Amino acid sequence: DGATNSGNIQFYTWRAGSGTEKMRVDRNGNVGINTTEPTQTLHVVGTASITRGVIFGNCDGTMTSAGQTCYNNTAAPPHLCFYNSTHLARVASPGTAC
Repeated sequence: DGATNSGNIQFYTWRAGSGTEKMRVDRNGNVGINTTEPTQTLHVVGTASITRGVIFGNCDGTMTSAGQTCYNNTAAPPHLCFYNSTHLARVASPGTAC
């Protein structure tokens, strides 16, 4: 409408004459799947199936939200971190938990 939806591209599916938004690219370039308010570059609500693997970029280890996963390849030793809102698990090479 030029005011509230300025810059958004929305994708809908239709069933029995009723449309449901399934994906959106917002004015900031964030892509949301099953969300109308994506807060990240790619924001998926639901289960994602990835058949070729996932590559995580470097991170600084600052994690504050449940479910975050981070790979830090500049730390000594490099490590993979998991955060679930109360616990942080870190796996360092050669596969030892720390």
